[in-house]
Amino acid sequence: MKTSAIILSCALWTTALLAQSTVSLDRAIELVGQGELSAAKLMLKSLANDTVHRGAAHFWLGKIAMRQKHYDAAITSFEQAVAYSPEKDDHLMELFAAYAAAAKQAKPTQAKALFDKLTRTLQAAVIRMPDSPKPRLILATFYAQTPKELGGDIDSAVREARILIQMDPYRGRIFLGKMFADHKRLDEAKTEYAEALLLRPDDVTARLRLGPILQDEKIFAEAHSLYNQVLQLEPGNLIALYQLGRLAALSGQFSDEGLASLERFLADDSKDKPCPAAAAYWRMGNIMENKQDLRLARQFYDKALAADPKYSEAETSLRRLKEKSAKTP
Repeated sequence: MKTSAIILSCALWTTALLAQSTVSLDRAIELVGQGELSAAKLMLKSLANDTVHRGAAHFWLGKIAMRQKHYDAAITSFEQAVAYSPEKDDHLMELFAAYAAAAKQAKPTQAKALFDKLTRTLQAAVIRMPDSPKPRLILATFYAQTPKELGGDIDSAVREARILIQMDPYRGRIFLGKMFADHKRLDEAKTEYAEALLLRPDDVTARLRLGPILQDEKIFAEAHSLYNQVLQLEPGNLIALYQLGRLAALSGQFSDEGLASLERFLADDSKDKPCPAAAAYWRMGNIMENKQDLRLARQFYDKALAADPKYSEAETSLRRLKEKSAKTP
């Protein structure tokens, strides 16, 4: 009985400690959100030796260091987080971000050393978790976004993405589509987005990524159809609303629909809009200029500059409009 009582007592004590450390971690994360970084840092350092929460503690210490722009400290913390919790994809992603931030401030030779170390870290993560798509995606992103002299390589990015497609077909297609678009390989980008749509017919991401490519290639009717499909799937989608306005401005078509879409875009009070109000007003000015209503065009350009006095596109359009008006008898 005494032995059983001791075992039970130890189990209860361990459970209590675990619950207490969980509460402490939650409180530390809450303090980070409130901007109380010094207090959060003290709590997280005390949890860094906790066998259950040390991975999370180092992760949040890294987040604090990133916010304070102490990138070397962030790298150290995120490396510890990855070591203690290798299954956490976000730990690896934040480590990638910390290396990239540190490299931007480093001298060229130091930046190369940082990225060499990052490459080895990402490759090791892929080997350690061969069946997990996220490390593969992060490695492919590294190859795609990093300058060649620092280890970037498009062919390697494509190779990793092709492997990713076997593990997560949709995510791999979306990644390849964006990468090809970023590198102006537009036919390949369109193919990948089309494949993504076959995998997920109700997907909006592929439609929103494909639309601007079609606009730039002046395939306006197809782009118009894609944006309206997005609005059928997600009424009020701000990207689609803005892009319908942009489409009307670029094409000279769908003018009334474009204006109505931009009005809906401006009426939305979301804080995280995909582009500023000035851009929407400027596009409205473009539409009215296409319709030869120079008075309304000027009003919209003025509204764009009222929203952002430094919005250069509106400044240029307004200056051109004034010159055009001066030449008109």
